[in-house]
Amino acid sequence: MRLVAYRDIPSHDWDAVCDASGQAWLFHRSDWIAIEERYFSGENLSVGFESKGRLVAVLPLYFSDTSNGAAQENLLHSGIHRHAGLACVPGLDAASLAALKALMRNYMFEQAVARQCHRIQLAFQSLAPESLDGARGLEVPFWVSDWGFFHGLAFGPGGMYPAPAMSTVACDQVVMLDDGDEDALFSRLAEACRRNVRKALKSGVEIQRVQEPDAINLYYEMAKVSSQRTGESLAPLSYYRDIWNALHPSNRCWLLAALHDGEAVAMLLALIDKGGASYLAGVSTARGLDLRANDMVHWGLIRTLKREGLRCYRLGPAFPGLPDDWPIVRVSRFKTKFGARFVPLTTGSYFLKPGHYRERAIELVRLLSASSEVERESAVVAPEVAESSAARSRGLLRRACRYAIGLLGRR
Repeated sequence: MRLVAYRDIPSHDWDAVCDASGQAWLFHRSDWIAIEERYFSGENLSVGFESKGRLVAVLPLYFSDTSNGAAQENLLHSGIHRHAGLACVPGLDAASLAALKALMRNYMFEQAVARQCHRIQLAFQSLAPESLDGARGLEVPFWVSDWGFFHGLAFGPGGMYPAPAMSTVACDQVVMLDDGDEDALFSRLAEACRRNVRKALKSGVEIQRVQEPDAINLYYEMAKVSSQRTGESLAPLSYYRDIWNALHPSNRCWLLAALHDGEAVAMLLALIDKGGASYLAGVSTARGLDLRANDMVHWGLIRTLKREGLRCYRLGPAFPGLPDDWPIVRVSRFKTKFGARFVPLTTGSYFLKPGHYRERAIELVRLLSASSEVERESAVVAPEVAESSAARSRGLLRRACRYAIGLLGRR
């Protein structure tokens, strides 16, 4: 077993492993690695694993420095928001797998130390066939059981808040399209979402897949107007064009439009691979919001995917355990209204410099404590119950804080 640098592997050989592996999805493929390298990562450190002259596994791997992310960390990772991870061809024997994992571990830690990384983050992809079939949900990842990674990842009001032993319940919202007919899928939508879809239909909103070569320009024009209204930051046009040009010809990128009187009032981008779809981005005009076309375009995609024989639609993570008023919860709340299953994200971290995260860990405990105080004040409970509950919560938070600080002082 030997390592082969990504740049020394022909893209068709790399993608052939992705096609064969039950652990791979679109975010493992060479086209997506090029996008990650161009827009999100400081350095592409991806590698393949070769046995007896045959490529048997691939590992997308990237380095991001302190200029990226709120944690101000040097990070080695296999995809932050678009998770990848190790993907092997079927049929490798136990000895080959052991040799492969040993090579992977040594390579990762060598790269992390050389770049003075604070943390290594690994993950499994929720839409990979083995993840959907439940095989991976039966046990913790090998990098947790064998390598000392902490399972899970903590999230704060605006995003990731990594700290040793701190973890947030983060669940991918995955609509299983093969679980019932179209009527059953519609019945699982939240009541307000069903009303919105009915209103859009009654108003004459129609869903159409857009496939013209320059269609992404129309999406971006709508996105620019939408970002001015919402204040949301917008990626450059080149990002969307690169995704469209790389993936649309192979039917791996879809663009849907909600039309009213022949005019697009909402649009949605989705990525497609191995029978699964993943929401990438969506926009609406002010008129589209009035018509509830923003919900209608998701329902239109769900119907289209089912009719095309796809298995599932992933909207991305939601955070059921975090305070309702946090921005990360408000932004992700819409993902929970389409009848999806809550599938826990499989991710974890190895903290090479745990002391770097000390202040963030304490800050996260403080933020959660403050939110708990607000929730208790707004609850209507008997005084003696409230007092005992508050005392228990304060005690738990103090113990959690001491535990986190103790861990940060280790290693």
